[in-house]
Amino acid sequence: MIHCSECGTIFRKKIVNQQEHWVCKKHDKDSSQCSMKSIPADEIRNAFNRLYFKLTTNGDQIFQTIIRYSVKIRKGRLLWNE
Repeated sequence: MIHCSECGTIFRKKIVNQQEHWVCKKHDKDSSQCSMKSIPADEIRNAFNRLYFKLTTNGDQIFQTIIRYSVKIRKGRLLWNE
């Protein structure tokens, strides 16, 4: 599921000019309710492929960094407090 970063509503697939896009349901119903524009499906597929490649080639390093920062956050030692 894709959630809108502006309002939190779930995205849905929509065909626009014979091209597949993903659009925030709230924006699609009333654009004054949410400013998020539609995203071409190709952009989402490409972003997923880039993320997948990064995780398969550098996953250990990425997850170790996430864990390290998560521990710092949990202990209250945030980046701007160091």
